[in-house]
Amino acid sequence: MRSLFPIAAALVISGCATTSTQNAVPSHTANAVGDQDRPDEDRQGPQDAPAQDTLTRDALAQNDRQYTDGPVTEVDYIQVEYGHFAEYIDWLNSTWKPTMEAMKKAGLIIDYKVFQATPKSPDQPNIYIWITFKNAAAALDKGVELEYVARNVIGSTEFQNKKRVERTGYRKVMGNEFIRELILR
Repeated sequence: MRSLFPIAAALVISGCATTSTQNAVPSHTANAVGDQDRPDEDRQGPQDAPAQDTLTRDALAQNDRQYTDGPVTEVDYIQVEYGHFAEYIDWLNSTWKPTMEAMKKAGLIIDYKVFQATPKSPDQPNIYIWITFKNAAAALDKGVELEYVARNVIGSTEFQNKKRVERTGYRKVMGNEFIRELILR
């Protein structure tokens, strides 16, 4: 079990007067009560704030995460019906790949990959599509920009939807998820 000392030390150093982490009282509140009984020269003044901020950063740095957030990858789970694999690969090469290249050139994604899998049962995907974004904001907040690039490469949204419906005849999107790389220190 991890020691609570760094957390308790951070609370005390960051300006909380406490006897336990559950009963923390901000130091300015504790000081306001205690200041009534102290001479003026002993009271903490504004000149002490930078020193306190430095101590707070140092205490929090000791309790920092041991990783940084890395790129975010959207993983799509696809099941292509038997006998249609070549047809799906043709679509990936003719339409999907040029769209991904345009998105990469526009700086919206940093990479993309396609994986073939050997499913353990009929209800599992046999294709995994990965689209990697710089971070979560790029993955979740760039829908308009992504759609704009897709329209320029593939065609109108209506055309794209028509083609999606055609592909449902031989492939099923089983779901998707976003995964984030953790860059260890």
